[in-house]
Amino acid sequence: MQHRSLRAWLTLIGIIIGVATIVGLMALSQGMQNAIEDLLLGFGAQNIRVIPGGANGPPVGLSGLTDKDVGTIDGVRGVAYAAGALGQIGEVEYNGEKSYRTIMAVESRQAEQLFIDLNLDFADGRPPKSGENHVVVIGDQLANRVFDKEIRVRNKISVQGEDFKVIGIFASTGSEQTDGIMYLPLDTARVLFDKQDSLNAIIVHVADGQDVAEVAGRIEKRLNATRSDRNFQVFTPEQLIRRIQGVLGMIGIVLAGIGMISIVVGGIGIMNAMFTSVLERTREIGVMKAIGASNSRILMMFLLESAGIGMLGGTIGVICGFGMAFAIAGIAKAAGFGLLLIRPTLGLTLFGLFFAAFIGIGAGLLPAFVASRTVPVESLRYE
Repeated sequence: MQHRSLRAWLTLIGIIIGVATIVGLMALSQGMQNAIEDLLLGFGAQNIRVIPGGANGPPVGLSGLTDKDVGTIDGVRGVAYAAGALGQIGEVEYNGEKSYRTIMAVESRQAEQLFIDLNLDFADGRPPKSGENHVVVIGDQLANRVFDKEIRVRNKISVQGEDFKVIGIFASTGSEQTDGIMYLPLDTARVLFDKQDSLNAIIVHVADGQDVAEVAGRIEKRLNATRSDRNFQVFTPEQLIRRIQGVLGMIGIVLAGIGMISIVVGGIGIMNAMFTSVLERTREIGVMKAIGASNSRILMMFLLESAGIGMLGGTIGVICGFGMAFAIAGIAKAAGFGLLLIRPTLGLTLFGLFFAAFIGIGAGLLPAFVASRTVPVESLRYE
């Protein structure tokens, strides 16, 4: 009995690892898509993004846009205003605790209007004024849920080793990404990160009554005429979401393929265990057939057993998979990479369970068929 119990758990481990791998990786892929879509939707439907990079997207840390490009875009028909932005991951310290956060920098003179257009309301404090340096506006999450002690307006925090005064705290938006960001004056951030005349995004607000897609086309045409290269991309929110969905969809397929390999290995383990079970229960099968059990009943008995093994392994695997995804997201968040918003879904849960059961049935089909074809007389003589 102890031997059978050990064998059963060893068989389950293969399915558990396989399902946990596929569910965990797909949850991480979906979590990144959730976070990015959440962040982009918070930027507003009337806002266009200009980012550095060619057709394949910008490499990490690429800063191919300048203040000249902001001026060029400002002159395009249909543009209410263009705001250069610099985004970096930086070390934030408060009350002896450290955390790596996303830091966005915009010009102080445009900050108030930009915050309005990005649907960012103040719970306390105000936006920066022109000429202010070493001041910071922070999100609700950073103020209340990152450090043990809550941050309040007029408190001092350290960013990249330099002290900043908190002058404003945004009200919660419901978006973990938006609520965790902090805003600095652009000139201050450029000195802090040594990024003189360098931008890694331009946020363009389209004037009321203008078609966003048409304005995006005019911006692209004007930049092509004024820049010596085409190392930039112009995106409306919908275009950016579609592009990200396409890339993450391909990543999801690759990750699912990796998980498939693991789960097939688990299926082979089930098949091996079921063959062993058939051999051990040969006499039992013979007795059942001798008293009238049909081939189909024997077949169904072993198929249900293998499906049960798959379903049990799948259940544990789904739990472990989501647990792994949440753990990785937590580690990434602590390291300053917050673009993982894990949301357990019924679809992914059912996929993990039923796929594991399907693998169990498939792996048990041949052993079950062999068991159903056993000759009763020979089975009763089996030792």
